[in-house]
Amino acid sequence: MRLTFLFISFLSLMTVSVWAYNVNYKARTVIKSVKTLSSEIQNKEARIKLLKAEWTYLNRPERLNRLVTVHFPELRLLALSYENYLLFEEILLAGRKGIDNSIFEPASNKKDKLLNEMVEP
Repeated sequence: MRLTFLFISFLSLMTVSVWAYNVNYKARTVIKSVKTLSSEIQNKEARIKLLKAEWTYLNRPERLNRLVTVHFPELRLLALSYENYLLFEEILLAGRKGIDNSIFEPASNKKDKLLNEMVEP
């Protein structure tokens, strides 16, 4: 009886030891993968911050105005200005009256002013 108890205890000890070893091995593998993913996330976040800064730098109004000036003959773009935008109410009124394309174009004096600015550097 005593020998049977020792044998069962020994088998239980071996089973628990193997189980603990496997759990330890899996835990270390998971910890290593978490560290790898964490470093990848940090790299991606740093890259996103860099790209946002670059996007902000490239979309500076003075730079965009300069590009509009340089490429006006080919693209016919208008300079960035509050005068070239419509209020939301004006767009709604244009939709209620029917589509009137003249409301979406800047006034002729604005076009003349813009053309004069483009010609005179």
